[in-house]
Amino acid sequence: MRERIGTFALVTLVSVVIWLYAEAETRDTVDLPARVQFVNSQSWWVRVADADWDRTPTVEMQGSRATLSVARDVLAQPLIFTPGDAGVPTREGRITVELTDVLREHPDLKATNVSVTSVRPTTVELQIEEFIEIELPVQASLPSVRTIGPIVVEPPSVPLRIRTGLAEQLPAGATLTAIANLETLPTSGEVIAAGVITLDEAFSGSAQIESDDRVVEIRFTVETLTIEESVRAPVWVMTPSNEAQSGEWIVTLNETDRFLAVQITGPQDLVRRYLPGGTDAIIGALTLTSNDLQAGQGEKRVTLMTRSGSPIPPEVDVELTDEFVGYAAARREPEPSE
Repeated sequence: MRERIGTFALVTLVSVVIWLYAEAETRDTVDLPARVQFVNSQSWWVRVADADWDRTPTVEMQGSRATLSVARDVLAQPLIFTPGDAGVPTREGRITVELTDVLREHPDLKATNVSVTSVRPTTVELQIEEFIEIELPVQASLPSVRTIGPIVVEPPSVPLRIRTGLAEQLPAGATLTAIANLETLPTSGEVIAAGVITLDEAFSGSAQIESDDRVVEIRFTVETLTIEESVRAPVWVMTPSNEAQSGEWIVTLNETDRFLAVQITGPQDLVRRYLPGGTDAIIGALTLTSNDLQAGQGEKRVTLMTRSGSPIPPEVDVELTDEFVGYAAARREPEPSE
């Protein structure tokens, strides 16, 4: 009895294995969407010339359920083709490509052992051009910098790999632009800065510069933008904020101390703001305490500040000839009663 049960179990197991194998090897035909992209190679430029191309052809494939499952995984990722791949020629012009041949030879799809029987649409039009190498001069871009004398770029020209069709359209005198790194620009004198060549939109995808050729050296001289201005800054008296206390005192400055001799140095566009009449004109603040007022007279150090109260930036240097101001304080006589 036990032998019969064992034999029956073995036969059942073998039958299931055979059925599973047969099921996996059953050949089916399915239609699956693919994502197809044509991209440049090192030597060739390519673009799809069909206006209706949506990059998602439908692929008809035959294979076992097992191989079709693997093919589905392959088609879940974009299929990338470049000129020189099987079915994509390396010759210039507008060329019709048979999509069935192209997809059938894709290495990842080919490795699944499925048969690509057809593709809809059946063809696609490609525009293919060769990349050629030309030399273009480089001009420097120095945003917001005023220079004097020549601007020297080294090397003065760099090699550019460009598709033939675009090279033929370049105007006479075409140049590349290198934007200077000006993070630590001095306010005057000779400067040596690194410049990075950037390709504008006209070159997008149609030209290449080797990474070693993208950085150039730019030498130029900055026009002196630092100025010095000597001004007379008025002195403002700051008394205690209590109105009753401050209102009972009259503070008089020494005749020679009503204005301060101030030297303002810095970038000319900033210095103008701190000159008399400017938005942030410099003043001298004489701060008197109750004790200072009670003393009746004395000298105190003034503090430089702006009329608006905004801080003076570190780029602007403000110096005083004399920091001390003489003053006299007297109580205000009460008004006679009627």
